[in-house]
Amino acid sequence: MADVISFLEALLPLSLTILIAGGLGGVAAFLTTSKTASTQVRFGLTGFAMVGIIAAFTVPLFLSLLQSNILNEVKNGENSEAYLIFGGFCILAGFSAKAFLSTLSDRVINELTNKMADSQQRADVQIQELKDNLAYRQQKETTSAADQNSPLSPKLSQTGR
Repeated sequence: MADVISFLEALLPLSLTILIAGGLGGVAAFLTTSKTASTQVRFGLTGFAMVGIIAAFTVPLFLSLLQSNILNEVKNGENSEAYLIFGGFCILAGFSAKAFLSTLSDRVINELTNKMADSQQRADVQIQELKDNLAYRQQKETTSAADQNSPLSPKLSQTGR
């Protein structure tokens, strides 16, 4: 139970930061968008804020793809500057939500594709190594069986004399 409580204590400030910063970024996007473009978005200001919040919730994924340690610093609470940087990322994600989500999804798909290709290549190498080992063992067994069937004494057949 204590683990769950400590997890929630760490998750709550991050979630609130994501909600508030993403919402603010969405509102900022709404305010800086031309009137004709803002009317094309469903629910107007609320729609911008919601999309901003959704984009902000992907910031931890974005940071993990960058292999950044900002999220760990924020969770540990040791570096208040990291918390501001994290909030800034969330605001930026909320402000440029459509482009951010599109770019992030493209990057995730590319990462997965590259990892799958790399895994396939490693599997092919391992399969070839297994085939080579099997062929070597079969050749060794064939050679030892031929040596045992040789009419020459074992010492002579091994030395080739």
